[in-house]
Amino acid sequence: MKKFTYLDSVRGLACLMVVFSHCTLTFFPYIHNLENAVIPEANYFQGFLNQSIFGVTYSGTAAVYIFFVLSGIVLSYSFEKKLHPNMLKLFIARYFRLMIPALASCIIALIVYLTFSNSINNNTTLPDWIRSIAISNPKFSDAIYNGTISPFIFQKSSYNVVLWTMGIEFFGSILVYSFCALERKLSTLTCLALSAATIAIVSYFDPRMSFGLTCFMIGLGIFKWEIRIDNKWIAWLVLFLGLYLAGVHNNSKYYSVFSAIFSHYSFLLINILSAPVIVLGIMSLSKAQKWLDQPFLVELGRRSFPIYLIHLPILLVVVGLGEQITGFEQHYNEKGLALSALVVLLSITLSKLLVRVDNSAIFISKKIHQ
Repeated sequence: MKKFTYLDSVRGLACLMVVFSHCTLTFFPYIHNLENAVIPEANYFQGFLNQSIFGVTYSGTAAVYIFFVLSGIVLSYSFEKKLHPNMLKLFIARYFRLMIPALASCIIALIVYLTFSNSINNNTTLPDWIRSIAISNPKFSDAIYNGTISPFIFQKSSYNVVLWTMGIEFFGSILVYSFCALERKLSTLTCLALSAATIAIVSYFDPRMSFGLTCFMIGLGIFKWEIRIDNKWIAWLVLFLGLYLAGVHNNSKYYSVFSAIFSHYSFLLINILSAPVIVLGIMSLSKAQKWLDQPFLVELGRRSFPIYLIHLPILLVVVGLGEQITGFEQHYNEKGLALSALVVLLSITLSKLLVRVDNSAIFISKKIHQ
């Protein structure tokens, strides 16, 4: 099996979903309406999007679980080419592959917080979430800790909150590598049982981690056993089902059946479910792959990790430099659209700064496990 470049495109589009998610949370909070507030008539269109099935376009939750499924596929593929891997070196290399760009993003965030924290914290019309992440007393030592240790051990980083995924990426990598290595010595059924037991134990202490590990294993399965849907019409239905599921909101009438079954857990659980469904649908459809295999989308995918890491500091800069943001009742206006577009444009453009760091991390990682 060759490395399909359209998977890079899927990762790039998922990355934009995360950026859109944070932009809408900041400038158009009623689109998410996490607190189930009564939406003012002036924000009718935000309310419409909140109730619609188009939430996939800004579903950051679905996007990160798509990342995990894709990582399971890619890491399984990369391990297959290693004849006699040193597992300890492989684990260390994976840590540095993830840590170096993560640390760089925290250093960038430190500079942003030193410059703009006060203006953001003092802007009482901004949503609480964006104000809460603006650190009022940033320190270099804290930035180092939040880029090298906290996200990998505790799945959190106060300097760049998106780094919560790094712990799942790291331990998901260990699980995939371990499965692939053990399968060379033990039966597939035994390896699956050991993996399932590991995930079950983890779920007792950290359910979110267990969900991420499950997505890694689903990605591994899609690759190793070449799971595909042969009937193209069914494959299209599966893809559209995944896109529909990724738009879930707890209070939307179009998802009421899930809310009735899973209550307030429906948002998280259905978003997680959507990730492997979307990936499986795409991997079963040659036309979708051909559309995704466009140079600009592939390049977007190759920049996805840098974009993911840098977009939140850029959002804070845009908010800090922008004029006083109007109240929630007026958030859906030209200013919000312009600032959101600026965040997306700057995130894609300035990601080039982190691409060099990312490439250096890849180089160092390869040197470690050679």
